[in-house]
Amino acid sequence: MSSPYTDLGVNPNATPGEIKRAYHKKAKELHPDKKTGNDEEMKKVNRAYAILKDATMRDYYDKYGEEKKTNENTAKSMGIAAGIVQAIIDQTPGDVKFFIDSLRAQWEREHGMNVQAQNNIIAKLEKFKKRIIQSPQGNDFISSIVDEQIRQATINIKNIEEDWECRKMAFTLLDGYRFTTMADGGPSIMIRFNTSTTI
Repeated sequence: MSSPYTDLGVNPNATPGEIKRAYHKKAKELHPDKKTGNDEEMKKVNRAYAILKDATMRDYYDKYGEEKKTNENTAKSMGIAAGIVQAIIDQTPGDVKFFIDSLRAQWEREHGMNVQAQNNIIAKLEKFKKRIIQSPQGNDFISSIVDEQIRQATINIKNIEEDWECRKMAFTLLDGYRFTTMADGGPSIMIRFNTSTTI
């Protein structure tokens, strides 16, 4: 089965240096200008390298797989990050740090509450399912309805977790940027998007 790792010919524990060397080796072999060139294979290698060279995208791929989904969620994270930047632009200088800290805390709280709500639904449905006595006709219609609701709640949890990862990735995309703002009549304030301890 094709994956970014198999396309580059590296194992999942490969270091960034090994990934880079593997990419350059494959690129030399498959470049369309070479006799051994293969345009389609080269595209696969380029896509694989785009995911594996970026620590955030690689981590997301390792957790969730699906190259297409990884790219979609990276695009979603970039959109979230752009929204954060726009919101920061609209803040008064002295309020920027408070805004960033509040946003992190709000997202963390919402994530926990949403996952807990879906887990409560699953627990309630499973408890109800134990009370069902199968109909004399032999078909367990009610259980099939409950099973579908449990399946949907499980999908909801997966979607909530993916959204949470996108939000964390958005902060990671901004991490490392520093800028100075001037509070009215106060000293300059240094802001850093550091998510390592907060999220």
